[in-house]
Amino acid sequence: MAIRIRKPRQLGPELRRLGEELLGDALARLEDPTAEAIHETRKRCKEVRGLCRMFRHADRPLQKRFDRTVRDASRELSAARDAEARLESFDALAAVEPELLSAVKLAALREPLAAAAREAEREAVDGSAAIDRARGLLETAQGLLPSWPDEPGLHAMLQSVGRTYRRGRKAWKRCAAGGSTDDFHEWRKRVKYGWYHLRYLQHASRSVLRPRKNRLHDLADALGDEHDLAILVAHLRGGSPIEDEHLQRFVRVAEGRQLDLRGRAVGIGARLFAEPTSDHVERLRRYVKAWRRHGRELPIGELEEISG
Repeated sequence: MAIRIRKPRQLGPELRRLGEELLGDALARLEDPTAEAIHETRKRCKEVRGLCRMFRHADRPLQKRFDRTVRDASRELSAARDAEARLESFDALAAVEPELLSAVKLAALREPLAAAAREAEREAVDGSAAIDRARGLLETAQGLLPSWPDEPGLHAMLQSVGRTYRRGRKAWKRCAAGGSTDDFHEWRKRVKYGWYHLRYLQHASRSVLRPRKNRLHDLADALGDEHDLAILVAHLRGGSPIEDEHLQRFVRVAEGRQLDLRGRAVGIGARLFAEPTSDHVERLRRYVKAWRRHGRELPIGELEEISG
């Protein structure tokens, strides 16, 4: 989906249009609830929650109700995705560490994860009540879209975007100081909302915002993999000491990869969250004003490069 604001002078209608498209796509995917469709539906839920964070509704309880409704719809679909994520993390780690894991009895370790993923998918796609509940919640959220403000105002919108950036910056500082698994997971959520915001606003200055958006995406992916490895390790430990030597080795490799991902994430975070929030917001304000005055950014260079 091309998820971005097209008309910077019509922010209210544009935000509602994007909300309608995202929720409509989420509901359409639940008509044929495969594992992939459920995963995509949950992504749409996160995207529309990020969109909701781009403005401050005059009726805050109503805005919070919208956010909670979409959040709850996503949670209804989480069981299948969590089981699939554990299996994907296992397979990804086995693929990137072939030498270290060559002696591990991978089949014996993998089969319980694969069985759980198959069972979770079967329950999710076979007309489960969770699908029906998620669909009902998303339809409720659709009904709240007309209440979104007709014109949230550029200043108010950028202040909301700045709030997300500020929270991401604070979360990065906690992680850089030796944060916990929960700290890194919280940072990931703030990074993803920031990524969504730049996706929506990228036409304001594509040459500047698109590379930043892509790096935020990379950071969110790394933090996502770190979190999935943490969940996988906790699942394999099962709350008790590990006796099996092959499993012990696998867990050590997984934890090593977690630490590597954390270090890389903190390093790129030092660049992406380097400037104070007020400077970040002011830059975005100038980009949007240039967008409103001069239109979308066009290719530039020597004559032969921009002709045709």
